Order: sequence, then structure tokens, then C-alpha cells
Amino acid sequence: MKMLVVDDESFELELNRSMRVAQVVSMPAKGRNSAKATPESLRKLIAHDALSGNGTGEEIAEAYGVSQSSVNAYKNGATSTTTYHEPAGALKEYVDLTRDKIKNRAQNKLLLALKHMTEEKIAETKPIELSTIAANMSRVVEKMSPKEQTTVNNNIVFYSPKQISKENFETLDLIPDSR
Repeated sequence: MKMLVVDDESFELELNRSMRVAQVVSMPAKGRNSAKATPESLRKLIAHDALSGNGTGEEIAEAYGVSQSSVNAYKNGATSTTTYHEPAGALKEYVDLTRDKIKNRAQNKLLLALKHMTEEKIAETKPIELSTIAANMSRVVEKMSPKEQTTVNNNIVFYSPKQISKENFETLDLIPDSR
């Protein structure tokens, strides 16, 4: 990293030149009863924080001023608890992308941990430390992977042949009935 020694005046001038003042925006009203719904961008931010583990669901809900059930719905890719089992739209795509990023990072760390589990390392150190990392990363990958719903459509067909009676056959009388 390059470093440059400057005097105080030059430092202050550069600091003031590069400082930008953030514009403060108030949060829109959210919820029911003719209030505006939570904006899509805020839903994405809440979902990202929930997936990334930036606090508990309760803490995230309090920080953003939404309910804990909304945090869970956004984390699932749904816009509300009524659509929880049917996530769709831009929020679902964003949640899937975020899950994939987290999963990929965990997979990379898992492979790195497994790579360092050489025979020399196992002989020298406690392999429990490396296996703990590998196990933890595999759990992250498992949690971030979509749960595949397997539906088994078994069709059972019973074949029942048609019952045939003797009336269906042509009969020949060989001995006349003479009684």
C-alpha cells in the first residue's frame, strides 16, 4: 500500500474535498389500514440482513420497524406472511441470489479447510480444528441450498379381467337330454 506524508493543511483540504454529506431520508409509513407497504428496496435490505446473520430476527425487526413475521417472510422471498409459501418476483430472485453468494463463500471456505487437511497437518496438529471448520461450512452450505421438494407420483393400476359366463360361449349338446 502506498503512503504519502503530507502537511496538516493539505490533509484538511483533501479531507474536506472528499467528504460528502449524506441526505437523510425519513422512512415511509408501512403496513395496513391505507398506509403504504414496505418498499421493495427495504424488503431486500431486511432479507439480506436476516440471511447474513446480522442480528436476530427480533433485532432486525426492531431496527427496521417491521414485525418479526415480516422479516421471516422477506427472508423467504415473500412479500408478506400470506404469500410465505408462494414467494415470487424480484424479492425472491434477490433472496435466491443472496443465498447463492453465501453458499458459494461457505463452499470456498469448506474446500480451503479440506485442502489444509493434509497428512502432515493431521500428524502435526489436532485435526479436530480443521474438521470443525469443514463441518460448520458444510452446515452453512446445507442451510443456504434450496430445499428440493420431491413429489412422488405413483400410479397403481389394478388389472381385473372381465368375468366370462357360460352364456358367452356357444354350446353344443352332444347327448340329447331325454329324461
